[in-house]
Amino acid sequence: MLKKVLFISLFFYAVIAKSQGPIPVPRIDYYPSHSDRSAMVVDYKELNLSLISKSRYGNFPNTELLTDLSLIAFAPNIGFKHIWYKGNFYFSSQHSIYYPTPGLKFMQNTGFKDQVSKYYDIPNIFTFNNQLIGSYILNKEKVKCNSKIPDLILSLRMGIEFSAIGKGDIVPYLTYYFLYNRSYTYRESKKTLFAGLNLDGNIYHQFNFSINADYYKMDSDFAIESMGKAIWNINHTYAVAAGYKFNYLDCQFGTQYILTPILDLTVKFNNNKYLRRGLFKK
Repeated sequence: MLKKVLFISLFFYAVIAKSQGPIPVPRIDYYPSHSDRSAMVVDYKELNLSLISKSRYGNFPNTELLTDLSLIAFAPNIGFKHIWYKGNFYFSSQHSIYYPTPGLKFMQNTGFKDQVSKYYDIPNIFTFNNQLIGSYILNKEKVKCNSKIPDLILSLRMGIEFSAIGKGDIVPYLTYYFLYNRSYTYRESKKTLFAGLNLDGNIYHQFNFSINADYYKMDSDFAIESMGKAIWNINHTYAVAAGYKFNYLDCQFGTQYILTPILDLTVKFNNNKYLRRGLFKK
């Protein structure tokens, strides 16, 4: 009798389990097009590690932690972005802190001695970057051929950067085009104001794009930066990007400008987004 009950129980369990089917995996028509420069954040517990772009971790549903891994050895840094409002329009604030002292000491002992003399007593410097970001989805919820058209996202940001400086010598101006606007606040009471535009979108299925332009104001000096890149989402884990970076600097030491190619790699963890494939998008 016990064997019959056990057999019947297992039979019904198998039938029920079979009727449930496999656990569904989230499927999407396109990979999300928003970048780290938008007001949006990555999903909760998702981790994106990037060589050039900001690395991101969704520590809360509306909050992410950020860091620049490319600067971590020279300017250890950490920050967070929080969404205060979301809908067709997203509004966020982003706050980061950098510790550039190791990088300045490195410059003293390498080929950058023309920028920072080895005789300088480098102070401890903590730089604070605070910005407000607004993102507007230009084509919210548009659908074509049973597929949701990927978001085209226009973002505006503006902010201020300043530093807290410890005891030591006054750090000289770093005159290289890629350092001047980022190191301008290393002297007491100096501030950098900035604003920028960013457009994120999708080219085709696995291919996204991001293009931006930023303006930095430092007293009577200014700098303009622009970066554009095409992003290939190889799968839900890996993405590579290639593009350009343009820098223009007009300061008391003269004018500099340069156009350079860029290449980036992003590895995503706990990213459960998979493309729907095939004629019926399965």
